[in-house]
Amino acid sequence: MTKKSPLVIIFVTVLLDLIGFGIILPMLPFYAKSYGATALHVGLLSTSYSLMQLLFAPVWGRWSDRIGRRPIILLGLFGSGLSYLVFGLADSLMILFVSRICAGIAGANISTAQAYIADSTSSENRAKGMGLIGAAYGLGFIIGPAIGGILSKYSYSTPAFFASGLAFVNCLAAFWLLPESLNPAARSHHAGRELNWGNLKSGLRHPEMGVFLILFFISTFAFANLEATFALMTAKKFGFDAHQNGYLFAYIGILITVMQGGLIGYLVRIFVWVVLYDIWP
Repeated sequence: MTKKSPLVIIFVTVLLDLIGFGIILPMLPFYAKSYGATALHVGLLSTSYSLMQLLFAPVWGRWSDRIGRRPIILLGLFGSGLSYLVFGLADSLMILFVSRICAGIAGANISTAQAYIADSTSSENRAKGMGLIGAAYGLGFIIGPAIGGILSKYSYSTPAFFASGLAFVNCLAAFWLLPESLNPAARSHHAGRELNWGNLKSGLRHPEMGVFLILFFISTFAFANLEATFALMTAKKFGFDAHQNGYLFAYIGILITVMQGGLIGYLVRIFVWVVLYDIWP
C-alpha cells in the first residue's frame, strides 16, 4: 500500500458518508409533513441531528484517541446505515426523530476522520490533507441531493434505503481497506487525556481567534437555517417538490465547491492587496 493510499481511502469513505447525508436533505421536509409535521417539527428534526453531532463529536474524538480511529469510523458508518434504514421504515413522526438523532450520533465521527488525516500527514502536508474533507463536503452536497431528488419520485422511503445501502457498503469497504492510523504508543499517550474546554474559552477570549470563531458560528448558523427550511420555502412559493429541490441543493453544492475550491483564494489575495494599499472605493 502506498503512502497516499490511506488518504485516498479516507476521502472516499467520507465522501460516500456525506453523499448519504445529502440524499436525505431534499425530501426530509416532505417526508416529515406526510406524517403531520409542521414547519417547527421540520426545523427540530434538523436541530436534533446537529445537537447530537455537537454532543458526541468530543466523545468519539476521545474514544478514537484511546482505541484508534478505525473502529470509531467503522462504528459511525454502521450507525449511519442503521439510522437511514429506520428512516426509510418509519411509520410516524416520532420514528423520524429517533432516526435523525441516531444519524447525528453516528455522523459525529467526521471529526475522527479529520484526526485520521492529521495522523497520516506531515505538518507540511496537513493543510492539503484537511482540504480533502472540504472537497468531500462539496462533492457530497452536489451528488447526494441530486440522487435524493431523483429517487424521491418513486417514494420518500427509496432515497433513505439507498443511503442505508450506501453506508453499509461503505462500512464493509472501509473494514477491508482502511488501515489504522494511530499507533499503540500514541494511543497510550492519549489514553489519560480528558476533554479540555479551557482551550475553547481561551480561543474565544483571543482578540483575533475569538472574532473568527464567532463569525464562523454565525455563518454556520445561517447556512443551517437555510438547509433546514429551504425546501419548505420553495414548496410554498414555487410549488417545488423533493425532486426539484434535489437539483437546487446540488446547484448550491456546485457553488460551494467553486467558491471553496477556486474563487476564495483569488478573493483573499485581492482583499489583502486592497487592505495593504488602502484603495477602498
